[in-house]
Amino acid sequence: MGEAQAFIKSERGGEELASERALLLRALGDVEGIFGALMGKMGESIYHVGLQANRVLHALAEVIIGWLLLGHAALALEKIDEASEKDRAFYEGKIASARFFCANVLPAITLTRKLIEKSSLNVMQVNEAAF
Repeated sequence: MGEAQAFIKSERGGEELASERALLLRALGDVEGIFGALMGKMGESIYHVGLQANRVLHALAEVIIGWLLLGHAALALEKIDEASEKDRAFYEGKIASARFFCANVLPAITLTRKLIEKSSLNVMQVNEAAF
């Protein structure tokens, strides 16, 4: 998380990737909020962790993927002007995939945070005979 925050602060990719870095920053904040919410809920029951673990891991993985894709896109922006035509297409793909991921995947982490914050243990109250 620290490395992703350092990347955002470095402003690599300049204005070209400013909105994508902002989306990554928001996603990082949401992951921090997820961990904070779970820490609070663990006081009630460890079952909160078990019930939400997949969501937490998925959100964390998406943040890491977004950070890595933005790093690739920033490097592509640095190299694209001197690139051959073949390499230019490769670099354009790196930039496009990072933009797509940040715009279409990272915002979902906000919903994940809200679901975890509002989660309950109601399912744990269901009688075993129901299954």
